[in-house]
Amino acid sequence: QYLPLKEGSPEVPLFRVGWSVDFSHSQLGEDEFSYGYDGRGLKVENGQFEEFGQSFGENDVIGCFADFEGAAEAVELSFSKNGEGLGPAFRVPKEALGERALLPHVLCKGCAVELNFGQREEPFAAVPEGFVFIHALPAQERVRTPLPPRSTEECEVLLMVGLPGSGKTQWAQKHSQENREKRYNILGTEAVLHQLRVSAGNAPGDGNGGLRGRDLLTQQAAQCLSKLVQIAPRSKRNFILDQV
Repeated sequence: QYLPLKEGSPEVPLFRVGWSVDFSHSQLGEDEFSYGYDGRGLKVENGQFEEFGQSFGENDVIGCFADFEGAAEAVELSFSKNGEGLGPAFRVPKEALGERALLPHVLCKGCAVELNFGQREEPFAAVPEGFVFIHALPAQERVRTPLPPRSTEECEVLLMVGLPGSGKTQWAQKHSQENREKRYNILGTEAVLHQLRVSAGNAPGDGNGGLRGRDLLTQQAAQCLSKLVQIAPRSKRNFILDQV
């Protein structure tokens, strides 16, 4: 279901569904071992988009399937739309995946979704033969990701202090990687810009157009960051505030 937008807003709803592993970025499909099916009729893996299946939107039912038994050397990931199979989208080598567990992953903006892991008596749409819902798997065959902090008293907030260019962002990223179990959320302009996935060289315009575009994006990222800082206290998470 699409949510109402402010009048005149240029934003469009975003919906992407698929699989990733623990510690993957929230932007489904934009890093390693992260596989998404996008509502624009695209598949995305490690930041690479390709045409796949059909576009989908409001009131559509998307099925996500992981076949661990069909091939000896790879896990095959496929999707369906309203009960109609769209074929394989990804083949993930089991050797590369190693002991990592594949986790359901949904990325959405401007829309509301309902998920069914098998808790409903009847599925939303037909399920291919040979597949079972995650909910039906024995507990010993599932992998539980670490729980977040149970209370705000257990949460950590690290505030970076230093001159521009002194290495604050690099330290924050390194500290986050070295302490993955804490699942730090880095709040900073550069982190927001990275999620926008736009650089000065990609901005349209003539000679200085890219720089002007970068300045505009930086202003927008600063506004987003201000909003994120206001929202952050509502969540029981660990944060690194990487902003002067």
